Amino acid sequence: MSDPVQDAIGRWLEKDLVTPGQATALSNEAAAWTEEAGSRKAQYALATAAAVVSIVAAATFLGWAWSVLGRTGESLVLVAVAIALKGLGMYMEDRRRWRPVAYLLQVAGLGILTVAVAHSERAWADQSALGSLFGFIALATPLVMIPVTAQRNPFMPAAHTAFGYAFLYLFLDRALGLDWEEAIWILDLVLLASLAFFALRFRRDPEGSEWAVGALVAGLFAGMVLTLLTGLGPLDRGDEAILGLDLWYGLLVALTLWAIHQPDPALRRPWYGGILAWLVLLWVPIGYATTMAFLDVADAVSALVQGVVGGAAIAYGLRHGPRSVMYAGCFLVVVAAWVFGIQASGAIGAVVALGFTAALLFWIAGRAGSEDGNEATG
Repeated sequence: MSDPVQDAIGRWLEKDLVTPGQATALSNEAAAWTEEAGSRKAQYALATAAAVVSIVAAATFLGWAWSVLGRTGESLVLVAVAIALKGLGMYMEDRRRWRPVAYLLQVAGLGILTVAVAHSERAWADQSALGSLFGFIALATPLVMIPVTAQRNPFMPAAHTAFGYAFLYLFLDRALGLDWEEAIWILDLVLLASLAFFALRFRRDPEGSEWAVGALVAGLFAGMVLTLLTGLGPLDRGDEAILGLDLWYGLLVALTLWAIHQPDPALRRPWYGGILAWLVLLWVPIGYATTMAFLDVADAVSALVQGVVGGAAIAYGLRHGPRSVMYAGCFLVVVAAWVFGIQASGAIGAVVALGFTAALLFWIAGRAGSEDGNEATG
């Protein structure tokens, strides 16, 4: 596959728009940037895997050390490991090469701290002195770390915000002894207040509050979980709880589209398209839960809904440019076709439908290629 940047440099050289020396310098810089970007993606992938393995290792440790350390020792060791990972990650942030690893080390530390505070209930009862201490540790973590990390990078405030709601729940449980339904109501109120704060902070100073938009996005995604928990718990809506999740999901999609097409350039961010792509992918579990579990429609109808959403995402990606959205839409179409094919295996109608889907995807691929060519020559 040809490199469009290198191809463009070659055209500029042929048209005498740049000198041979400039072309060489541009080519070398572009190649170095491409290599660095690829390495950075690999770092994030490997660091993410390492963070997950760290949390799994912590959970495995609980099982292995159950009779060796005792419950008190387990909780204290987990807290020590969490602090060590968090501190090491913050120390490594200043080294640009290790920044992805630094972020994921801190996320792993937050995950292990969550496990430690939850596990401490086995050692100390709720509202006991040490149980309350663990609750206050959980509460203090986001309150202290969000302002600290806001001055360093925009990623970690978002991570602390996401974990902050879990930490608040643990505080309400361990220090105040509230039951989980009461705690969920308080979390809902805190969520709304924090979203309003982050939105106003970002609106007032878009350039100087980069951390606020990341925290806002993290809070909005956390709201999906809280909406579902509120419907299942305090409201006791059963299967109908998925409707609240659908409404929040729709709100999040609408806000993302509004942000992408925001006329004020100070409020736009290049990564909003990636958020929309993730939302498209999230429609796979949400869509099937809504259509099959709640609406109880036929499998073919559920697959059709997935395909329609995927087609809309593909059309949007082709027209407006976020290719990640188009790729996510293609994934939805493939999932819908696969599910439909499995459910209707052997039926000639399924074969025709799958063949049509394949032809449509080939046509879209050709359309995308022609648009790339038009952009290159335009």
